[in-house]
Amino acid sequence: MTDELSRVRALFGQARERVIVVSAYIGGDALEQLLDAVPASVSRRMVATRWDAQDIATGATDWRVWDIAQQHGMRLLACPRLHAKIYVADDRALVGSANATTSGMGIGVGNLELLVPVDAAQPDVSRVLTLVEQGSIAALPFGPDVSSGVASDENISVWLPDISPEAFLAALSGRTPHTDATLRICAALQVAESGDQADVRDAVQKVTSFRIVKHEFDVRLAPMTTEQLRDLLSDKVDARLGGLSYERLVLLVQWLGRFGANTHWESSGDTALALYPGAWLATFPGDRPHSD
Repeated sequence: MTDELSRVRALFGQARERVIVVSAYIGGDALEQLLDAVPASVSRRMVATRWDAQDIATGATDWRVWDIAQQHGMRLLACPRLHAKIYVADDRALVGSANATTSGMGIGVGNLELLVPVDAAQPDVSRVLTLVEQGSIAALPFGPDVSSGVASDENISVWLPDISPEAFLAALSGRTPHTDATLRICAALQVAESGDQADVRDAVQKVTSFRIVKHEFDVRLAPMTTEQLRDLLSDKVDARLGGLSYERLVLLVQWLGRFGANTHWESSGDTALALYPGAWLATFPGDRPHSD
């Protein structure tokens, strides 16, 4: 285990009351390894990071961080312009240059980093921690600035599908020729023009509109109607999305059902269904969507 990773894990392993991660950029693998060291009895847990859509879309911060924080009972805060790196356990801290990423923690080929042990109550550290809390908002499963450039093909964080996943996979696997539409999706998802389903799944799960809907379905116990989905996209992405056509909404659900974790897509009769385990079910009455 590398020095940075082992030092932060050792610090967190001795925590009794609180653990805080302040890092401009965060990787999912690194965060999981750090939080696995925190004793289950520690109740005060917080992660603060920049969490803007551009960082998530480019991979500077892992889109899985929100999910990992939830799994570990962490409060995830979005702090714009954050650049500090501080790791706190009770009254002790490590302060320096290392982000909570694989390169920052030295997992694999790491950066040359510095982490210095200090008293967490030391005035400069205490001041920065206070400023982080005061300048942050509760993070959502997507960046707070996702509405910027919603109509732009260049902004993959708010990408919405325009063909069925079946048609896209057929082109990706070489079963059918690529079209302009399938090539646009390759570019939007940053997927090679020939690849496998796992690559596509990972890319799709980084897309904000997909993640918004997936998260909302995950926490619902009742069906979501077409109008509720429009309201959701309008409220949490961009007001213009409230006017999306039924056909476009069905495509979004098709992609969700094809690539969402533990989801299943079916269509029958005049109803399109995205099925989830247990009581999780989203129904979309209307014309049966086309299939490829």
